[in-house]
Amino acid sequence: MKFQVTIFLFCLLSVSQTVGQEMKYVKYTFENGNVSSEGYMLGGKPEAYWKTFYDDGTLKSEGNRLKHELDSVWKFYAQTGIITQSISYKAGKKNGLRKTYFEDGIIQKEEEFENEVLDRRLEITPEYTEHWDIVRRITGTVFNKTYDIWSAYQEQSFCHNVHI
Repeated sequence: MKFQVTIFLFCLLSVSQTVGQEMKYVKYTFENGNVSSEGYMLGGKPEAYWKTFYDDGTLKSEGNRLKHELDSVWKFYAQTGIITQSISYKAGKKNGLRKTYFEDGIIQKEEEFENEVLDRRLEITPEYTEHWDIVRRITGTVFNKTYDIWSAYQEQSFCHNVHI
């Protein structure tokens, strides 16, 4: 009985500390005055929606935090502003899809994670025909076995929803 009361009091104390804290919007800056990151703090730790920036002010990353951990889809950008990756998180761990993009914004690689463990991969490799037309080769990996899914296609008719 004492053990249950102790656990109850500990949980009550933890909840009351979180409830009593206020979310505060903050901005951090580089020496040049540009914003380096912005978002909300709760209890001195990042919480809710956050953005980080390159020193020239270009968006570098954005996403949500839940209980101070990365949560939901986070997007990462090159300094040119082009998306380079999007990663799904749950409780601070990769859970769901991680997409990596070519410089032209087309998906290069799609990987599926469950609790940080890679479960499935779909990779698109640029190749060229004898006439220097770009084609992309699609290779998939499921449970450590690789499959050639599609080795050539017309650029205009690429199916972005190829799943294995």
